[in-house]
Amino acid sequence: TFDNQFLPDRFVEGKCPNCGTHSRGDQCDNCSAILDPIDLVDKRCSICSNEPEVRETEHFYYVFSEFQNLLETYLNDAEETVRWRKNAINLTKRYLREGLPDRAVTRDLPNG
Repeated sequence: TFDNQFLPDRFVEGKCPNCGTHSRGDQCDNCSAILDPIDLVDKRCSICSNEPEVRETEHFYYVFSEFQNLLETYLNDAEETVRWRKNAINLTKRYLREGLPDRAVTRDLPNG
């Protein structure tokens, strides 16, 4: 935390647990992994360089996993009709292959 405030994901930095590259807490720009800041290795606050304090809180989640099959069908259709660029198709296939994680849609920040 910075001055006892909750940090947005992007203000937590460290090494990506997948490829080891320096990353922000929301995603790795090197391997395109969607990250949870708690999973970063050697995590630090990007503002003050202190190690963030982990706190338990309650959040609402968007349950992406419930839409896995629907999105796979949509992707197959998009690929067959050439509606998407190849890199978008490949990245989406990768995310679907890895399984879609549920994502928090609320934050412990003043603007929520």
